[in-house]
Amino acid sequence: MKTNIKKAILVLTLASIVILGCKKKDEEPEPEPTVVLPTVSTTAISNLAETTAVSGGNITNDGGATVTGRGVCWSTNQNPTISDSKTSDGTGIGAFTSNITGLSANTSYYVRAYATNSAGTGYGSELSTTNNTYNLTYKVDGTLIKCSDGKGAADGWFTISGKDAANPTIRYFRITLPLYDSLKVTTYNLAENPAYPNAKGYYVDYSLSGENEFESIDGQPVTDKITITKYDKSAKKISGTFNFTLTANDGVTKKVFTEGTFTDLTW
Repeated sequence: MKTNIKKAILVLTLASIVILGCKKKDEEPEPEPTVVLPTVSTTAISNLAETTAVSGGNITNDGGATVTGRGVCWSTNQNPTISDSKTSDGTGIGAFTSNITGLSANTSYYVRAYATNSAGTGYGSELSTTNNTYNLTYKVDGTLIKCSDGKGAADGWFTISGKDAANPTIRYFRITLPLYDSLKVTTYNLAENPAYPNAKGYYVDYSLSGENEFESIDGQPVTDKITITKYDKSAKKISGTFNFTLTANDGVTKKVFTEGTFTDLTW
């Protein structure tokens, strides 16, 4: 009899252990899904102006949690973070555009997109750009254009070029001047080469979106002028003004450039 009771107690004990073990196992919560940093890429910098620029990014993976913040960050130091200057451009995955403001002229900046979720902040690739002072301005058919980028070519010709942030249809502009000792502070015809007065050639060209090339046409009456107001060969600085009309390759279409100025461009 006692043996049977002991057996019954043992069976009940084992059953209780099994039941309690199963219950404990059944009550264990599901493991939380692993959350990682979001995946984001940085959009190329565009519309670069004196104090502003445009960039953005594209979030292709939220990392397993809602993206609660996104934008671009920038700094004069490499690897900018959200502790530096940044934009805030909404939430969630997908592409976004960021308007960068408060830049300083003649300063190099590093820019990259960011996306934040509960795991932290992920960053896109780093891009860099230099914001140049507008040291070249002119009007094309009355529309003000601002450019930068003065440099000298290896063959001794001075080149002014630039892109217009406000009007992207004007892609490229160049004035070419000879850097010879005979170049003086005076007014020249654009088709006049002080070093080779009998030579003919193209001294101005201009393009619209890479489609229509405008040039000062060789052999046409010379009415275009450029005035050198400062020429310092030792310091490699040049300043001046210009006004001219360009005729397209079709011989008919014209663009009128007025009130052109450039100041202390260097080579």
